[in-house]
Amino acid sequence: MSEYFVVFTNLGSLPTVIYYQYHRKYYYSLQILLVSLFSFIHHIKTSEIYPIDDSGLFSLLDGWYSYLTIYVFSIYLFLSNHAELKLELSLMQMILLSLTYMQIGAMISLPVTVFLIFFITGIHYQHINKISLSNPFLHLTFLFCILDIACFFIGMKTEYNYFHGFHHLLSFTVPIFVDKAITFSPPSET
Repeated sequence: MSEYFVVFTNLGSLPTVIYYQYHRKYYYSLQILLVSLFSFIHHIKTSEIYPIDDSGLFSLLDGWYSYLTIYVFSIYLFLSNHAELKLELSLMQMILLSLTYMQIGAMISLPVTVFLIFFITGIHYQHINKISLSNPFLHLTFLFCILDIACFFIGMKTEYNYFHGFHHLLSFTVPIFVDKAITFSPPSET
């Protein structure tokens, strides 16, 4: 039964896909849709719910798009200079694709990804959108990110299907909170 949970929690991306479609942010909507699609197929294969002989293609695409999404939503939404980030995005894609293709595990790939996120953000620090620390969506974003990372790593140690399923639900919800944190304006006092 837990095999079905880890597979079908990928449908938790639908509210985020619809949210970004509604707000006319089609690139992000497509990105989330691809992540959930490749993860869905990858988990169908690894859970052996349906036999798929793809020579590891969907595992590669799942790993590549998963890490790329972390980059897209941390850099593209928190920074305002999207046009200047094309070179960094291309380099990041090549590095992450190489790590995934070489089947470097998450214990190495995730820290490398996080380092690159902080490094690129540091280079472009003057373009960080102004966000108040009292922004409730910023707090929710950090909370969901911490819970997401915790579920991911706990799932690697025990009860993989359940914790990884919760990781899907959390990670597909984080982009909504990130966008809300960026666009939030506190109510004005009258």
